[in-house]
Amino acid sequence: MENFWGGQEDHRNKSKYRGNSRKENQRKRLMEDLYGKDRARLEMESHQRPDCHIADTLQSIMKNAKMDDRAQFNDILNRWEELVGVAVSTLCRPTAINNNILMIEVDHSSAMHVLETYNKKDILARVKTVCSDVRFIKFVPSGSKI
Repeated sequence: MENFWGGQEDHRNKSKYRGNSRKENQRKRLMEDLYGKDRARLEMESHQRPDCHIADTLQSIMKNAKMDDRAQFNDILNRWEELVGVAVSTLCRPTAINNNILMIEVDHSSAMHVLETYNKKDILARVKTVCSDVRFIKFVPSGSKI
């Protein structure tokens, strides 16, 4: 990614209370010292970020916020009893998706052992029908930090 800087005073809301930051003023003085007033302005403009549509900016923000993961997690949460059955759903519940790993909080250590040993592959296969991004399942004790 290119390093863009300078010229921000053209893009922000002008206010009589808000001037350039100290860093912006230092850059401006440095460029004027190096290139002269006329050439400094052109040089600073060449380092500005190109204009883009607000929809593109919002889309990149939403992508970084992983809103798709949250929507898929809500689908898993809403269909949890249907996916694993009533008996298993009373023992454990999904808590988060981190790096394609579904964290499942389990109430009892003996239930965690049984789920880890006998039910893990089956639960993972069922979860993948709702959320194909999930690659692994991790059972964690109830109340532990994830």
